[in-house]
Amino acid sequence: MTQPSLTAQRRAEEKEQRRQSILDAAEHSIGRKGLDALTMGDIAEAARLSRGLVYVYFQDKIDLFNALAHQAMTELTSRFQAAVAAHEEGISQIRAVGHAYITFAYERPVLFEALARFETRELDPDEAEHHEAAMLGASHSTMETMIGAIAHGQADGSIRPDLDPAKTAVTLWGFIHGMIQVGSMKNAMLEQQFGFDSEALMGHAFEMADLMLRPS
Repeated sequence: MTQPSLTAQRRAEEKEQRRQSILDAAEHSIGRKGLDALTMGDIAEAARLSRGLVYVYFQDKIDLFNALAHQAMTELTSRFQAAVAAHEEGISQIRAVGHAYITFAYERPVLFEALARFETRELDPDEAEHHEAAMLGASHSTMETMIGAIAHGQADGSIRPDLDPAKTAVTLWGFIHGMIQVGSMKNAMLEQQFGFDSEALMGHAFEMADLMLRPS
């Protein structure tokens, strides 16, 4: 197979750098204006590119947002894998994955929003567009990381053996995802009505998940 020339490699690298600069500009702009008010012109201005060039890389705002969702899931997968690698016991791996998700949501709120919006849609893998298909692939890798940690915990005795790893992984994903949304949007209400904040709520959620997962 013929190897690409240095010129071709350089052009490919420059293209990827420009694409990433557009995504970075979009993330920053969404953080300031919100997704619904944002235009492709705003993104082009933030990236210091022409609007026409932005359209070379992304068909429209939805296409760009799907690319952000893919970036979010890819980064989240890396964080999950690092969390699992840092612990030996399966139950500790799963707990670390939950903390990694919370940290991601608070450190990268725009990417979390992109992920959350994408998760509200149901896609047929056979009909998914480029960025949608990439997102589905990244999502599969993320869930496989969780499933592996649960199966590992069952093997080492720290997680109940009667749980189905795949069903449990999806349940935990939905549980922690929902808790992050409640904690980020309802913190003031929690303090006023119930006398505890989102941090205390998260701690309680982890205690409940721990009780559900550990052998009796």
